[in-house]
Amino acid sequence: MTNPKKYGVVFYDTLAAAKNDSNNIGSKARGLDQLNIVIRAEADMDDPDLNRIGKVFAGLAWTTIHERRVTEGWYLDPH
Repeated sequence: MTNPKKYGVVFYDTLAAAKNDSNNIGSKARGLDQLNIVIRAEADMDDPDLNRIGKVFAGLAWTTIHERRVTEGWYLDPH
């Protein structure tokens, strides 16, 4: 059995806003196995700069999924 992983999440309206906050995102990623960077607008999920820090999810569907996870407390416990 594998060790549970710690996940975190941050939300941004645009890819540009996330890129402008990359230092802060990097700080939030410390101590996590994966930081999910959720962009509300449709955007390139293969952004090389942000994918060095975490995993990028973009668009309404992904935003809805991760907002629901926050509401349900999914990010509070390792998985």
